[in-house]
Amino acid sequence: MFNFVLVLFKYVLVLFNTVLFLLRVSYICLKTIMFLPKTVLVLFISVLVLCYTKFILFKTVLVLFNTVLIIFNTFMFLFDTVLLLSITVLRLYNTILFLCITVMVLFNTVLILFYTGIVLFNTFLFL
Repeated sequence: MFNFVLVLFKYVLVLFNTVLFLLRVSYICLKTIMFLPKTVLVLFISVLVLCYTKFILFKTVLVLFNTVLIIFNTFMFLFDTVLLLSITVLRLYNTILFLCITVMVLFNTVLILFYTGIVLFNTFLFL
């Protein structure tokens, strides 16, 4: 029985809140009708401000995207610079190796000429 009274009291409270809500809605409707021109003007200004805010947000996103692209471009430039430096170092290394091989070939040529001279000298001695 006590639960029934509580449930009934709860429904009465809900009904009372609903009536209060309807009174608030009717008050707002009446106020809106009374100040309709002012409300329309405020709504129009609000829409303009919202559009301008969206435009500013869009421009901000574009600026951020542009900044990200600039940072990415900078990193790509640095990467290209590192690649070019590594290619330059490798070419320098290849040039040094080529010069070393050239010196070794010249040294071997001198040795071959020296050994050829010794062989010719020995051949001359045995004749």
